Amino acid sequence: MRTTLAQLEMLTAELNKLLNRPLKPYEKDNGKLTAQIGNFHLYKAYGAFGLHEMANEGGGIRQTISLGTKKELYTALHKLIQGVELATA
Repeated sequence: MRTTLAQLEMLTAELNKLLNRPLKPYEKDNGKLTAQIGNFHLYKAYGAFGLHEMANEGGGIRQTISLGTKKELYTALHKLIQGVELATA
């Protein structure tokens, strides 16, 4: 089965909800974009996909899951979500 971008976005949203994190990396506040610290979001580079976490108000990030195929990221996100569920059970 082919892994889609929509599936990756759904898992990322689920991770943010499980951890009570902001659902979007940026919010518009008085016409200015403000970084939402703690938000997990997808990124794409060189045809591969990964996961970043918003780290500071300036838009700095932490690389949580490094670049790979969509299928690799899908698997890693599932394992990360399972770990969160185990830790919070």
